[in-house]
Amino acid sequence: MIKYDLQKNNTALLESFLVKAKDRQYQFWERNALSIDLFSEAVLMQKINIYLKIL
Repeated sequence: MIKYDLQKNNTALLESFLVKAKDRQYQFWERNALSIDLFSEAVLMQKINIYLKIL
């Protein structure tokens, strides 16, 4: 779904996800990402704010 939305609305951003992998053309998620427990609303809001700043 992400790929198709970007193909339609933001091809420049889609190009930033291009990878040279044998099994995929685009990499949207970090490989082997570690999970982080969101044990409080404050931690959740901190992570959301960090994410929004990198967009």
